Amino acid sequence: GNALFLEELIRGEVEGRGEAPPETVMAVLQARLMRMAPEPRRVLMAASFFGRTFWARGLWELLGEPLAEGQLEEILRQLVKDEVIEPQLDSRFPTSAEYRFRHALVADAAQALVPEAQRPPGHRRVGAWLEQMGESNDEVLARHFQLGQDLERAAQFHTRAAERLFARGDQQGATRCVEAALACGVRGEALSCLRALQSLLAVWREQVPRALELGTPVLHELELGGRLWCWLVGGLIVANGMKGQQQEA
Repeated sequence: GNALFLEELIRGEVEGRGEAPPETVMAVLQARLMRMAPEPRRVLMAASFFGRTFWARGLWELLGEPLAEGQLEEILRQLVKDEVIEPQLDSRFPTSAEYRFRHALVADAAQALVPEAQRPPGHRRVGAWLEQMGESNDEVLARHFQLGQDLERAAQFHTRAAERLFARGDQQGATRCVEAALACGVRGEALSCLRALQSLLAVWREQVPRALELGTPVLHELELGGRLWCWLVGGLIVANGMKGQQQEA
């Protein structure tokens, strides 16, 4: 029932490979990648660090100098012709052409071929390039730095994402990002910011004792008059009022 699997089996017949096919879609895709010449395969492995969507300029930054001038463009054109990737009409980053794997599983198959030791530095470089290009999705940046084992930077972007989602009223999303940031092992001021957000989320859920327990101790550790400080002051006023503690409110 998988159209991609069927497509790859047909491709194998056309190419004259009548041997018994691998039993899974992933195995079929990886077998196809391994039959490619080294340079196109290396380009696809590098592209897989970005996810399903990637950019030519980002690839060049990730691959470095070993590719000759114009060789990357030639490889990308051939991969489009071979129906592995497809160009996008509009690029999110105007200074670089945008491409997409025709199927997300192809990106997964390519990433699975990347040696384990190369994955953290690759994700750090992709995260740095996306940040430089003005990537606005903090969760995307956090994911790359987390996979890159730069937990301090990952926590910063998880926290920023949590604040943005909270400001939009997305409690579930904000909670997810707060928990992800805490999992990075934050301390000091960064931890105080996360406790403040947890307190505010508890107020929204009417978990008054938890809101006061988390928020009261960290209020003085936040930037006086900053956005998060103002949010927390409001949250603590509401929580104390709900508990009937008028003096504290």
